[in-house]
Amino acid sequence: MSEFEVVVITGLSGAGKSTAIKTLEDFGFFCMDNVPPALIPQVAKTFSKSEGKISRIGVVVDIRAGNLLRDLSDIIEDLKKSSLRVVLLYLDASDDVLSTRFSSTRRRHPMGQYPTIMEAISAERRFLEDLKGQADRIIDTTGLTSHQLKREMAMIFSSPTERTSGLKITVLSFGFRWGIPQEADMVLDLRFLPNPFYIPALRDLTGKDYPVVEYIDQFPVTQEFMTKVFDILEFLVPHYIKEGKSYLTLGFGCTGGRHRSVALAEKVLRHFRQLGYDMYLKHRDMDRRESAAALY
Repeated sequence: MSEFEVVVITGLSGAGKSTAIKTLEDFGFFCMDNVPPALIPQVAKTFSKSEGKISRIGVVVDIRAGNLLRDLSDIIEDLKKSSLRVVLLYLDASDDVLSTRFSSTRRRHPMGQYPTIMEAISAERRFLEDLKGQADRIIDTTGLTSHQLKREMAMIFSSPTERTSGLKITVLSFGFRWGIPQEADMVLDLRFLPNPFYIPALRDLTGKDYPVVEYIDQFPVTQEFMTKVFDILEFLVPHYIKEGKSYLTLGFGCTGGRHRSVALAEKVLRHFRQLGYDMYLKHRDMDRRESAAALY
């Protein structure tokens, strides 16, 4: 069984803790915000006995805990003496940037007892100074967007597979006769390819059947098209991952959604699965049947 991991996120208000904990959740962590420090060992113990159902948890502990936060340092040290893998992540940012973020969101600083935002930030920084010194990882978010912070988190906490295929890609075949799928991020129209429907021996088959695939593949335009599709997608997908995109749906459409779109969707699935991406396949209209006149 893999080592149980506990990531404790702390740091300055406005430095990006909400983005950080949401990112861990995207990576499969069970996450909790504003957790009293004394509860962390109990939570870790409970989930570490879940027989692998939950193997990573992330918690945010910050100034909202008040004086209870002073116990966090000792709690972290005790946890590290156990069999758990414990990481204390501290998020920091410059005073000016924190002030600007609070002004733009119009949120009240947790240390609102101070008359100005800069005084509140300064007081919080002093309060957290020892925790920062204890941190295993420090991320300065001064010049980072939320997407860039997510990338930083990915480099530290995602698994090797998640770092190379950090989004779920669904390849969706469909027929334009039945409408364009609303969930598609990108749609490619395959109706320019030769249509197996007009070959009587192929009409009742689907794009999953070898004779249909063989028929479509014999045309140079098919090979040229697939090369270009692979090229553009191999360029785009890593950039989508870098921008923090979690889901991508690629729509491949022909007239009825039975032959051409199915065959090419299967090709795309196999190609990108071999490259290590997290792939899913859906043939929306493959089994729909209507009269030939209505469909074609």
